[in-house]
Amino acid sequence: MKVLVASGAPPFAKGGAEILLAELCAALQRAGHRTDAMLFRHRPFGGFTAAYLHARLANVHTTQDGAAIDQIISLKYPAYTVRHPRHVCLMLHRFRPYYDLWAEFYHTLPNVRTRAKETLRRRLIHLWDRRALKRCTRLFAVSREVQSRLEKSGHRATVLYPPPRYGLEYGISPPGDYFLCVSRMDRQKRIGLFLKALALVPASRGIIVGDGPLDSLLKQQANELGVRHQVSFVGRVTDSELTEYYRNALAIVFCPHQEEFGYVALEGMSFAKPVITAWDSGGPTELISSGVTGWIVDPEPESIAPVLRDLLLSKKLAAQVGAAAFARHPTPSWPEALRKLVLEAPSSHPH
Repeated sequence: MKVLVASGAPPFAKGGAEILLAELCAALQRAGHRTDAMLFRHRPFGGFTAAYLHARLANVHTTQDGAAIDQIISLKYPAYTVRHPRHVCLMLHRFRPYYDLWAEFYHTLPNVRTRAKETLRRRLIHLWDRRALKRCTRLFAVSREVQSRLEKSGHRATVLYPPPRYGLEYGISPPGDYFLCVSRMDRQKRIGLFLKALALVPASRGIIVGDGPLDSLLKQQANELGVRHQVSFVGRVTDSELTEYYRNALAIVFCPHQEEFGYVALEGMSFAKPVITAWDSGGPTELISSGVTGWIVDPEPESIAPVLRDLLLSKKLAAQVGAAAFARHPTPSWPEALRKLVLEAPSSHPH
């Protein structure tokens, strides 16, 4: 079948959504489908409404040569507003400042006029989202965290965890000597918690993989905390380099705020590494059994630090918990996921 995978992203974005898009396209191709990706670029907030209109009006029914596109799989806003009779949505997230982060976002708006404008735009986006998601043939959520958000808007979705991505060479390796944080550097990822926890454990060493808008501020924070000698910021790396960072880690520290899914937790488990996350981190908490395959702690450096100390003192503990994580992560394989995402081949469907 010809399957079009649609998603949305700001320019130069590289994160979980982009990984899932590439992985899904590759899995569809391995399964014998003809696949292409359609990406709707947007910039919050300028041009945001235009991106929605572009998605709603896009031709997703036929290819350039006039052949029928058999199915759409959409991943996030505004792509799920495309119109096609055979449309499956695997929901990563809607535009969070207009949903679960609205109160926080509203208080950052500078004046009454801006607040009125954003309130109106939010109502419009809610209307478009509600109508678009009701038209979907099937609606999946990448985690219970996302499923819960959808339920608050009256949408019933089935949880379908994304499988591990193909680019990394997974397997069991002995515990290393540093704590690894793999993350985009933005406020929701709370990398500052990791830095503050390192400061409480002077014998610890950390490596941070990733980049983002808070890069300079986090390096400045590391200097102010006196841990610049304990932590290395290595920026964005290749898959082969990331594989080595995972293999040689003692444990993974990943404590975002209300993450939709969290590839980092799944990847850490697939390398047999314990994952330390926080109870309000969302998706990662669904993958981890605290004390068995990792640790779920309070989102405070004082709660993270004791786990770091215990792991430094006992690599045997790290190996035991990591082995349990490797054996018990709950995500499906791509063939299993595609059996739910791909509809039966149509005999015909309207253009």
